[in-house]
Amino acid sequence: MSLIYSGAATATVASNTTSIAITGLDLGTVLPGMTISLGARGRLTGDSYIIAIVTPSGTSGGTLTVLDPVGTAFNSAGFVIDTRDFNGTAPNYLIASYTQVLNALLRLTSPLTNLFTGSRQVALDKDSAGAVSRLLYAIGGRVWGSVEQRTITYTPTGVASVTTETLAVRAYPDGTTPTDVLTVDLGTGGADLRKTSVSMVAAATVDLGSAPVGKVALAGAATIVSFGAGRHLERLVHVVDGGGTLTHNATSLVLPGKANIVMAAGDCFHVTSDASGNWRVRSYDRASGKALAAIAAADIGDATASGRSVITGTAAAGAAALGLGATAAVTFGSLSVASVTAQAFSIDAKAYFAKVGSNYFINYADNTYTSYDVAGSVYRITIGGTNVMSAAPGAVEITGTLRASGNATFNGTTALIYKIDNSTYFTKDGSNAVINYDDNDYMLFNSGSNSLRTIIGGTSILSISNTVAAYAVPVALASYTVATMPAGVVGGMIFATNARNAGEASGAGTGAVAYYSNGNWRRLSDSAPITS
Repeated sequence: MSLIYSGAATATVASNTTSIAITGLDLGTVLPGMTISLGARGRLTGDSYIIAIVTPSGTSGGTLTVLDPVGTAFNSAGFVIDTRDFNGTAPNYLIASYTQVLNALLRLTSPLTNLFTGSRQVALDKDSAGAVSRLLYAIGGRVWGSVEQRTITYTPTGVASVTTETLAVRAYPDGTTPTDVLTVDLGTGGADLRKTSVSMVAAATVDLGSAPVGKVALAGAATIVSFGAGRHLERLVHVVDGGGTLTHNATSLVLPGKANIVMAAGDCFHVTSDASGNWRVRSYDRASGKALAAIAAADIGDATASGRSVITGTAAAGAAALGLGATAAVTFGSLSVASVTAQAFSIDAKAYFAKVGSNYFINYADNTYTSYDVAGSVYRITIGGTNVMSAAPGAVEITGTLRASGNATFNGTTALIYKIDNSTYFTKDGSNAVINYDDNDYMLFNSGSNSLRTIIGGTSILSISNTVAAYAVPVALASYTVATMPAGVVGGMIFATNARNAGEASGAGTGAVAYYSNGNWRRLSDSAPITS
């Protein structure tokens, strides 16, 4: 129904007001946007007023509020409510609708036409020269992206060229030159996605979903316990700085080997999240090339147990696996060690002579041998696996206890340790260590009293402890003339042979003991500077 009216309904409104009182008509079907004409029931007459608010009062009337004031007053007048413009059945409304459709098509097909409001723009573009159909997206005339269908030809390295139809999402970083973000091969259904990278800093939570990129450069060192709550994400992570730790969690951060990983600079790993935002490191590659965990013996498999015995078993087990037996004697006519051919001569299972590179070996028993390194000119004696002596030009180094013929060891009681001739030797007697130079001439250190004595001709002339130095003979100071006195050291003492004492005339000094203090050599008697 296009018109609403009733023979019994009336409308009352004061002049220049917008509130119209209605009686005798159910206003339940009247809606804002419809119009009302006052003064007649069977026809439209006078002005039509647009209804803004409908306020029903039961089912037999109410109040209609119109947009513009009614210029003339009406009292219990007839009226007609027109719904045609509201329902789109009026001819002028149809024309307006057609115009809007045409404008919408124009916006879609014209180059970079603004959308209904704002500066965002979209356009359908058919490029016949390039056989490209695309949908462009721009803001204020600057192109940001497009979706394109086009035919491309590519040539994989070493393979014949391929022509296929593609659908690509492209970005315009500089506003002019496109870069493929996602390319779908419509012939195969395969896709190629370009992934950009962003830097993030290590922390307890590194939110890998906080940036729309596929690659992350992880800087800094911290203990990481979470990659955030992002769902259905995939990231490739490059570790820039070492020292941080990935913390394994059986639910939210699952790591290979179910153990924490200490990251090193240059490491890379591939990580994905599920529908609940739980992350799993799918693979972890160390920059060193080493595995995350050492391979256990039980993980080595072959047709027999021989390989595992040789690689991971004891020497006896390895020898048995090779068919040699735990104690089998092997004689080599020629042996290759570390890519160097070694000529070997075997006497029995343990005694042999061999040459490996620049080293000559004479082996006597297990871990007991002598060797000479021609390149380094070093001779070594090894006993029981321990190098007890090394000798090179100008130096002999002995490890362990040195024994002199017929005497006890260095750490024993009376010990003649080293003897040059009958009178020159080093000995240790109880707590006394003695260096003997000649009969009755020697130095003695007593570890019990922590003192050092010098004996000459059987007489102790000097005794030194940690508190005092005692001389048993006069002490002669170094002698100088006043003109030749050396540069002083604070506390130093000399004898100035021609120094003047108190009361002596110039040039007639008889000599004085001097000490150095405050920048001068001074007389010991009265601290006056030395003069001649």
